[in-house]
Amino acid sequence: MGGLLSFVFATIFVTTEVSAIPAWARKYKTTCATCHISYPKLNAFGRAFMMNGYQFPGGVEADKEQAKEKPVSMGSEAYKRVWPDAIWPNALPATVPLAVVVENAAVYLPNAPAGEPKLSFGDFPEEVEVLSGGNFSDNISFFAELAFEGGEAELEMAHISFDNILPNNALSLKVGKIVPFVTPFSNMRHVTTSYWYATLPLGDNAWNFDRTQRGVEARGLLSQGRLIYSAGLVEGRENEFNGDKDFYFHLGYKFGGLRLDGIREAASAGPTQPWQDNSIRFDAFYYNGRATLTGGQKDNFSQFGGSVDLYYNRLNLSGLVAVQNDDKPVVGETFDGTGTHIMTEATYVLYPWLLPTVRYEWFKAELGPNSDTSQRFVPGLIALIRANVKLQLNAEIEKEAGEGEFEFGEVELGLIFGF
Repeated sequence: MGGLLSFVFATIFVTTEVSAIPAWARKYKTTCATCHISYPKLNAFGRAFMMNGYQFPGGVEADKEQAKEKPVSMGSEAYKRVWPDAIWPNALPATVPLAVVVENAAVYLPNAPAGEPKLSFGDFPEEVEVLSGGNFSDNISFFAELAFEGGEAELEMAHISFDNILPNNALSLKVGKIVPFVTPFSNMRHVTTSYWYATLPLGDNAWNFDRTQRGVEARGLLSQGRLIYSAGLVEGRENEFNGDKDFYFHLGYKFGGLRLDGIREAASAGPTQPWQDNSIRFDAFYYNGRATLTGGQKDNFSQFGGSVDLYYNRLNLSGLVAVQNDDKPVVGETFDGTGTHIMTEATYVLYPWLLPTVRYEWFKAELGPNSDTSQRFVPGLIALIRANVKLQLNAEIEKEAGEGEFEFGEVELGLIFGF
């Protein structure tokens, strides 16, 4: 454990010089805390910024007023008046909109087998991400992520979005390698370790919500920015060619707080801190797909569920229930399967830079005559050394299927910084 403490002081000393800020912070000359409670977890304004096609709330002109970098014009405004006899004008960012995020992790295994190290610095760095995002035009946005991990590079995400096809954010269309908007929580936005509901497979069907998928998604806001919907058609499991294609849809409604489009209603006084958003949101979702297992076996499956997301002063309390049904999830077997997930998570803003968090997860896998249940607690502590430098400590206290007691799994100390 002494080595772990040494790592804390060493990494703080090395990285406090990091003072650059990511691409959008540079564009608007603002802090990361404008959109993030703790990177990558978004606050209400950050979620609205994303829904608006990476533009400030209030429309195109309001966004232009907030931007501090003058874009490079790709055609005269007069071309709009003579269209279709000219190409519709647009603009490019004045600087290349790139950001880099570096994730380091020290892992401590209190129950490591004899002869194996309990403390590992093997994930220095764990992953390096090169991010790019911005706008090609008033209502055309893009985002891409290239990740380097374990000596390999992968294009995690790359999509273009046609925003505000219908007025007031009623319809936008996203095309490319996307994060399917099925639930409000994803492994792209978690504050500690990955969610079980998004990572654990059922039987031999390796499909899950953890990975981005190739496809197209429609999304939008209705009911004066309170009702959100999404629907998508994607390749599905591991982005392999899928003749049938997977599809999904999602619906959510937010009561109180900032509207989902970022517009504050006249009767609302507004928060005193960017992380405050006294509100409650309910969401429901359905996903349907077909996976090809080893040997060519087909497994038709679906998952449905719902979630709640409550913000009250400094507390954020979230919960999710998801049920997956498969018809043939085990290779060589004909029985069906059911996987049930329950998740609840609490995050508290003790100080704007210090956030304790705890999560409980429960998973039951029923495969034919067999049934196994696993549980775990994930306590954590997030410390923002700077707005773009984060220290993250979390542990896994797990009760595996067939085991009688909860046991400490791994303890991870992460250092994430972006510029």
